[in-house]
Amino acid sequence: MIYFFIYLGIGFTYALGDMVHHNFTKKGNETPKLNEESNFETIKELLSLCVAVAVGTLIWPIMLYFHIDGLINPPYKYEEFSVKPSDLLEKLSVEKIEQKEIINDPLNSVPTLPFGHLNAEWEEFKSKCITSEEIWSFKAEYDDYSNTVIKVGYAAVSEHNIVLTTFICEDYFKDIELS
Repeated sequence: MIYFFIYLGIGFTYALGDMVHHNFTKKGNETPKLNEESNFETIKELLSLCVAVAVGTLIWPIMLYFHIDGLINPPYKYEEFSVKPSDLLEKLSVEKIEQKEIINDPLNSVPTLPFGHLNAEWEEFKSKCITSEEIWSFKAEYDDYSNTVIKVGYAAVSEHNIVLTTFICEDYFKDIELS
């Protein structure tokens, strides 16, 4: 019976400490409201805290396992795609790009236009570009969860080397090499 009380004591301490930690590290600054509804909300929060501590007291080994697992294996953080100045390859004119990217399909399933079926997106990209902006080709690589994502296209770059908008004409994956 003494082991059961030791188990509950450790669980109560662990669960109470975890709940206090979560309450002190909550995001956002909430200002207290002084009305009748706030008293009900406070009682509701206190009741939910008591239930959480009671349940945590009983299942604290499972909670401890998930805390340790979260420290050892942190969750995957998704890397947002962006074109960096180091990804820029070559400054090109619109005429040269359109001449280079005309699709010649012998079966005539793709229109003979710059970028073929992507021509509407290309025209939209061109309309977003202001005449003072430069258009650069780029090849950007970044790691996804299980692959390396490679995006090839064109970017409108301001005179301060800031990428304003992009047009992606190739998007493919390369397996991550395990070492």
